[in-house]
Amino acid sequence: MFLDSYTKKHFTDEEKVMTANKCPLEEVNKQQHAIFISKLEEFQSRFEKENASAALTLAVQQELMDWFVNHIVKIDLKMKECVK
Repeated sequence: MFLDSYTKKHFTDEEKVMTANKCPLEEVNKQQHAIFISKLEEFQSRFEKENASAALTLAVQQELMDWFVNHIVKIDLKMKECVK
C-alpha cells in the first residue's frame, strides 16, 4: 500500500512540474507512469490472492529494477533539461 500511495503522489507531483515547465517528454512520461500504476494494481491483485509468495516477490523486484534502469535513467534524467 505504501508503494502505491507514494508512487501516485510522486507521479502527480512530477507531472505538475513537467506541465509547468512545458517538458517535451511530458506525454511519454505520463504514459509510462500509467503503465507502471497498472502493473502495481496487478501486483496488488495478486497479493490479495497469493499473499507474499516468492513468485510475486520476485516479480515486484524485477519490475522495480526494470523501472529504475529503463525509466528513471532513460527518461526521468532527461527531464532535468526542462526543469533548470
